[in-house]
Amino acid sequence: MIGLLVLGLGSLLLVYFFSAQPRVGRNNVSGFLLSGFFSVSSGGLHYPSGIAVDENGRVYVTDSAHHRVVVFDQKGRELRSFGQYGSASGQLDYPVGIAVRQGRIWVAELGNARIQVFDQAGNSQGIARLKTPQPFVPTALCLDNQGNLYVVNKAKQEIECFDAQGRLAWAFGGDQMTGVLSFPMGLAVKGNGQVLIADSGNGRLLIYNPATGLVRIVDGGEQRWFSNPRGITVDEQGRVYVAEAMQNTVIVLDEKLQLSARLEVPEELGGLLMPDGIAWARNRLLVIDKGNNRVVQFIQQGG
Repeated sequence: MIGLLVLGLGSLLLVYFFSAQPRVGRNNVSGFLLSGFFSVSSGGLHYPSGIAVDENGRVYVTDSAHHRVVVFDQKGRELRSFGQYGSASGQLDYPVGIAVRQGRIWVAELGNARIQVFDQAGNSQGIARLKTPQPFVPTALCLDNQGNLYVVNKAKQEIECFDAQGRLAWAFGGDQMTGVLSFPMGLAVKGNGQVLIADSGNGRLLIYNPATGLVRIVDGGEQRWFSNPRGITVDEQGRVYVAEAMQNTVIVLDEKLQLSARLEVPEELGGLLMPDGIAWARNRLLVIDKGNNRVVQFIQQGG
């Protein structure tokens, strides 16, 4: 299958074509082909962290060390960027997590310890009005279809859920359950309301039900699938995709949370280096390749 590699060099855009299939685990065929890389002509990406896709397929990337958000179209072409270093309205200080829904963009700023909301044009709509427990240092974000906002609060090492009115609906981890979470890095919400948490410091995933509590720990048992899980996303069939930073791979779990495949980038194309944020969009899997300062796209065959 022909893939597309796009590299930005100054104002020059170079396009190469190649045929490449990612290596996968022994236990299954991944069903994915490496499609290409997103990059930026205006200074490139520098330590990107978070990624989200809107209803129209546009891709939003937190370009953390450049203190901005870069927006791409479905084909990986740079559309625009917004944000610059600072703490005033519209400015950003090391943006990390990002979530988009119905024309609004939520951006978690590590440096300013806040969540700022933008419209589609990149205009600030102010700081998210959340009744946040202190201390509060947001990192990863996600939204569900009811407008609930899920936040990894680095300062308390807990997951916090805020309803559409900004009220704290529940929290998991933190001081009242010391040791349950260790450096949580990513989260995703399944269609049944269960929350998947990348418990990075403990090398595992946790499945949490807000109504009943901890449901399941997923770590592969003696096989130890995870070393440093980061971003998580879920597709329409319930398959789970985890960016595994220490192993430089994407781990694919089937709907029963069994190991299905591992997605990698061939070394001749730079490999994967510290994959971080990850997002699913129809038949596309988008992965932040943090160490290589780019976004990697995989396409589901037959999708």
